[in-house]
Amino acid sequence: MEETEFNGLSMQRVTKTDFDGIKKFLLTDFLYNEPLNRSVNLSAEDSDELFNAAPVNPLHLIELVDVGIASSLSYILQTPDGKIVALRLASILDRPAEEHPSEIWILINPRLKRLLLWSVISVHKDYTRSGLAKKLLCYKLHEAKQMGCQGCISEASSFKSQLLFKKLGYETIHELKHGDWLDDRGQQIFQCDDSTNSIHLVFKLL
Repeated sequence: MEETEFNGLSMQRVTKTDFDGIKKFLLTDFLYNEPLNRSVNLSAEDSDELFNAAPVNPLHLIELVDVGIASSLSYILQTPDGKIVALRLASILDRPAEEHPSEIWILINPRLKRLLLWSVISVHKDYTRSGLAKKLLCYKLHEAKQMGCQGCISEASSFKSQLLFKKLGYETIHELKHGDWLDDRGQQIFQCDDSTNSIHLVFKLL
């Protein structure tokens, strides 16, 4: 049964009018609570530059938010006064026609042609431990199925998100060890403080 109780918060589909609010949420909360960001001491100024980076930058956050809005599968949880306290940015991935697809498509069943990508799942630090991330991940998945999505995929970078995805039945299909990411001096770049030493690529059939 679909979850309808949100602890006094309202679930709203993300639209273009939410862009500024989402940007503020990402720069003031997600920035400081995402373990990879913390590990490199990413500042608000650094993150703001990502919103103005060239479109070829894979971390181009304007594009990330715009794609999430366009998918119609992204949602926010808000307080009665309109403050965003949790965010789900989602987009649709279609299997490319070329002979050399990206690693994601190599790792999953070749019969799967369309996936729902969880780009960002984030909960404000004052609202954690209340099940909101789980609610976001389970909310209205039938909409994605109606749009032809056959599975869900995400990069889980925090220990808590890795545990949550596992609890929800996702499997880890690939793992990127932090120890493999070195700077030009051979030093490990990411040293996370939440007991995780890798990024998990997780997948579940819809």
